[in-house]
Amino acid sequence: MPETTPPEPDFHFDGQDAFEALSAALADAVLIVDAGGAVRYVGPGLVDVLGLDPDEALGRPFLDLVHPDDAVQHEGRPFWAAPPPFEREVRMRNGRGGWAWVRVQSSRIRPDGAVPEAVARVVGDGTLLFLRDRFEGTVRDASDLIQRAFDAVNNLVVVADARLPDTPLVVVNQNFLETTGYERHEVVGQNCRFLQTRADGTRDDDDDGQAEALDKVRTAVGRGGSTDVVLRNYRKDGTLFYNRLYISPVRDAAGEVTHFVGVQNDVTGEVEQAEAAGVHRGLLASFFDSAPFLMGVVELVDGGLQLRAANTAAVGLFQSEGATFDTFEGRALTEVGFTEEEAGIWFDHVREAAASVGPVHFDTTFPWGSDPEGKGVRALAVVVNRADGREPLFSYVAEDVTEIRRTSRERRLLAAAIESAAESILVTDATLDAPGPHILYANAAHRRIFGYDLDEVIGQSPRMFQGPATDRAVLDRIRRRLKAGEPVQAETVNYRQDGTPFVLEWEIAPVRDEGGQIVQWVGTQRDVTERRNLEREILEVASNEQERIAQDLHDGLGQVLTGATFKLQTLQNALRRGGNDALAADAERAQEMIEQALGQARAVARGLFPIDVESDGLEAALRRLAEDASEAFGVDCRFVSVGSAQVEPRERAGHLYRIAQEALANAARHGRASAVTITLAHEDGAGVTLTVEDDGVGIADGALERGGGLGMRTMAYRARRVGGALDVRALDDGGTAVSVRLESAPPGPSAA
Repeated sequence: MPETTPPEPDFHFDGQDAFEALSAALADAVLIVDAGGAVRYVGPGLVDVLGLDPDEALGRPFLDLVHPDDAVQHEGRPFWAAPPPFEREVRMRNGRGGWAWVRVQSSRIRPDGAVPEAVARVVGDGTLLFLRDRFEGTVRDASDLIQRAFDAVNNLVVVADARLPDTPLVVVNQNFLETTGYERHEVVGQNCRFLQTRADGTRDDDDDGQAEALDKVRTAVGRGGSTDVVLRNYRKDGTLFYNRLYISPVRDAAGEVTHFVGVQNDVTGEVEQAEAAGVHRGLLASFFDSAPFLMGVVELVDGGLQLRAANTAAVGLFQSEGATFDTFEGRALTEVGFTEEEAGIWFDHVREAAASVGPVHFDTTFPWGSDPEGKGVRALAVVVNRADGREPLFSYVAEDVTEIRRTSRERRLLAAAIESAAESILVTDATLDAPGPHILYANAAHRRIFGYDLDEVIGQSPRMFQGPATDRAVLDRIRRRLKAGEPVQAETVNYRQDGTPFVLEWEIAPVRDEGGQIVQWVGTQRDVTERRNLEREILEVASNEQERIAQDLHDGLGQVLTGATFKLQTLQNALRRGGNDALAADAERAQEMIEQALGQARAVARGLFPIDVESDGLEAALRRLAEDASEAFGVDCRFVSVGSAQVEPRERAGHLYRIAQEALANAARHGRASAVTITLAHEDGAGVTLTVEDDGVGIADGALERGGGLGMRTMAYRARRVGGALDVRALDDGGTAVSVRLESAPPGPSAA
């Protein structure tokens, strides 16, 4: 059977002659493989690469030319079907009947990843391949490797040609371009000085060490030597970065400098960190010199201590001992005023610090060795530690704690006094709303009165001491005063731990911070149960006796006098009928005198027991009190009623009447008043207020501070008995105002 040759491939395109001429000029063999893997075109370079005539490959499947054991024979799809660029090494048949290693590469692609249009027109749906001798590729690879390594270096690397005018850049690596933001064509051919151009176009070459660094570069280049400097450089976008530049010359065989290699590092972070550290050191130095503490460094040398540094406070202390040196560095402690004994104390503690892993604390006094309790002696608390963790340098800080310790002693004394006080003292936080306020402290007297241990009350609210008989009206008044930030005094029933009720009197005052804000409440408390019981018994006895006398006057003497007036009227009528007009006139005058006596007896009875003696209520009693006072004292006394409501129960009304009676008598007898106004004001749902105002000489401040005499204390007691508080104050225009405010609900059992 005659041997057949593959048919001539039908592969023609415009410019084919030019393409064939170009492929013939290449050292690589050029092949075009169609989509089915057949070789459609072979350039003449195949002879040089494999020793094969192009006709031997033309029209054959490409894999027929590849060694049957190579990996490309067994891949799922032909490697040339992969998107370019790609590169493979395979063994192919050569002209000597053997196999030769070749490198197969695709054509280049555009930056956008597309195949150039010219290539696409030539190969159509085929693939353009380049075959290269493996050894030649290795040499080229070495060159490529050097270039890739040059570009991969983290440093900014440039090469400048010393043989050309102005020493322009001829090579720059990729990191240089990425760091500066320039394109390669923008920097090659330029001198490196363009990197000192600011965003506004001006050159940065004159201040903060820049000029000196540039001079150093110019000197090195002029002499053909090496140098390293830090420069302020600017990226293409104008942003500043700091560049540490190392310049080295490159010489030819004759020793002449042909190029300079510049290796640059972006040290912006280092420079900024160094600047920040400088600022930090400046701040530390400022603190060191301005600190109120004595601070410094000593060195352990030759069995003694020498000063290495001292701040202003320490120098001032040394100078107060007579030291007059210009510098204290290197001076022994005894040279700057330390006694031998004091220097030995410091030396011992420094040695202790040298042997320990932490700071050493000790106390001393100044003047050195003085009695700590002596007048004008300063107490110093000293801390010694290794300076920066190294020997033989040791830092010291000495704080003047004289005032701190004096204050601490005073606080301890105050705390002891409060703890041992006979009266109960309670401290709470400033929270008024439930579940507050919270108890922060209770002294021993509080624990003794209430029966609770300290850990049982800390963190609790004083509400825990209230119960059914605690007066809600008193609690509401206290809350209003505390809400207003005012001190308050009050009393009501509290309960001990065993449930026993007792009458507690307390005063609460705010504790404020430096800004005037209330941060705590402090209360002083007293068990006044026995005193109140005694006062109540005395007043009840007196009240009962007054009521008895009033009843006797009203029912006894009043009835007798009333009967006498009737008898005299009868006698008067009989005498007139008998024509004895003179005796009838005497009987009439006697009747008038008895009627006056009867009126006075009734007035006395009303004064002794005004409420329910005649059952017309508190308002009527106060109105009659004003009328009687006008007659008895000769003053203009008026009663004013605002609103309308009955004051119940009888005891409450009786106490208010007695308060008004006492206040009116004080105004007339002691205040020398010419006018007095009694006001009873009823407020819907808000209670009642009794006020007695006069225009007299007023009450002295000293009397108010002392709590007044017996009359004022009696009025205050009566006010507390009805759940109110007595308020006595001097009026701006002269005179005195006495007032009592009662809540709408009368005192009695109430929920806490």
